[in-house]
Amino acid sequence: MTGENVSEFNKTSYINFRGKSEYMTPRAVYPALVFFLVACLLLSGCTSNQAPPPQPTISPGKTILPGEPILGAWVLHSDPESTEMYLYVFREGGRFDSAAFSGDPSISLPFERYVVAGNWTHTGDYRYRIDGRLINYDLPSRTEQSIDLAETLVYDPSRDVLVHEQRPDWKYVRVSREPKVPSGLDINIPAG
Repeated sequence: MTGENVSEFNKTSYINFRGKSEYMTPRAVYPALVFFLVACLLLSGCTSNQAPPPQPTISPGKTILPGEPILGAWVLHSDPESTEMYLYVFREGGRFDSAAFSGDPSISLPFERYVVAGNWTHTGDYRYRIDGRLINYDLPSRTEQSIDLAETLVYDPSRDVLVHEQRPDWKYVRVSREPKVPSGLDINIPAG
């Protein structure tokens, strides 16, 4: 009958693995139990003094932090029925430029559309406000129109895309982490 317990008022009797009866008083049981629980905690890592790895932080209103997710070159193809695409280049210091281009090099766009010296600001939880002056130059009529641009983009870290807050079907796809026009794209952004 190995492991059989017989309890009395202040002592516990059990049969050890050699088949002999032994007694343990509560004074002997409690320290052994405490020692066992402390050993379990130490081995589980719950009391580790190691600091967790640092998590990237982005402070609202700051635009000069290196490593902001928005930095780099992004392409927006807002209308799948059209060859019209947009390149956005977000730079450190809260600046960005943008230009329209044709997704098909054999087809020219009938206009030039660009944002020069736009501003971006981190507004919290992967949200970025972009402001600037959108210039639209119609080539056939040679007329120019400018519109104030004020939009919010939301960065999705799981997919590494920017999403237009008001138009969630507009996905900005990263083409480079470098804040410049990627090689292979024949795009000129006028100096502003």
